[in-house]
Amino acid sequence: MHGRKRSEYKSLQRDPKVAAGLAAKAEKWHALNAKLASSRATPTATETTFQSDDTHVQNTLALSEKLLIVNPDPLYLWNHRREILIQQKGRAFSIEQELTLTATALQNNPKAYGAWFHRKWSLTRTVTEVGSDEALLLSAELALTENVLQRDERNFHCWNYRRFVVSLLLQGQNEILEAEWDFTNNKIRENFSNFSAFHYRSKLWHWKLSGTVDKQALMREEMALVENGIFTEPDDQTCWWYHRFLLQQLDSEHDSPWSTAMIADHLVLLEELGAEVESASKWVCLGTWHVLQVMEDTGAEIAQYRQTKLKELMELDPDRRQRYQYLLRQLSGC
Repeated sequence: MHGRKRSEYKSLQRDPKVAAGLAAKAEKWHALNAKLASSRATPTATETTFQSDDTHVQNTLALSEKLLIVNPDPLYLWNHRREILIQQKGRAFSIEQELTLTATALQNNPKAYGAWFHRKWSLTRTVTEVGSDEALLLSAELALTENVLQRDERNFHCWNYRRFVVSLLLQGQNEILEAEWDFTNNKIRENFSNFSAFHYRSKLWHWKLSGTVDKQALMREEMALVENGIFTEPDDQTCWWYHRFLLQQLDSEHDSPWSTAMIADHLVLLEELGAEVESASKWVCLGTWHVLQVMEDTGAEIAQYRQTKLKELMELDPDRRQRYQYLLRQLSGC
């Protein structure tokens, strides 16, 4: 179904020829699956046999490969394959073969958890230290993730796999993380709705901060990035998630005068945005509330402003009305 509308997919299934073809394919798959299960259940399919009978091992691996290429979702098939490869103690394992298998499986279903996990497992068995050959292999894996993310920028399985590959590549090389920071920046600028890119950026944040001399400049750059997204599409919750993350980072710097000034400047921007949008926006109002929450000012004016925003949120977001009422009672000391 990937890349195809659900209605189009259902319409195609109603075609008698297509339905008959799918039924025949399913019947063949189940027959092969039964054959694999039978081979595993027989007394000959013991660990000793797997270790000594190369023909049996190769036939079983070939059978599991056929099944997984057609349908990469069943986790037990991947588990069975790994079980055999582990029992063989490396004799039947080929990184090229496992990467080819998982790549083919992911073409059929780019979000097949089992295929991504098996690919991780295969790399873990291969890359114990990063030499020139391993670096080439891992660089190719990064290129693969980039291609997958070009087709589906929100494929979180692929984003997780990319982080895994980077962790293998890293080995103290800061330039790898710098390249990843730039990669997320490019993905976000291509589409401010890319939650996975913002999430990855948040995971890289503490590394970026630890290597930055000018924290104020870094925070200004990040606030400018998120403000650009917010002003472009005020009702897209993706940017607001990262907005709240940045506010938490600013709050941790509350002893710094520049942090207080930056929060105040940002509040003015949100007030301007709230005045510009054609209709009242829940996200602008909620974002303003979050800014007010990290402000050091505890005076009566700010307290009243916080209450006003909560009352507005009750009207704009009635599904969470009780939550806002609870927060309002907390502010009032009731």
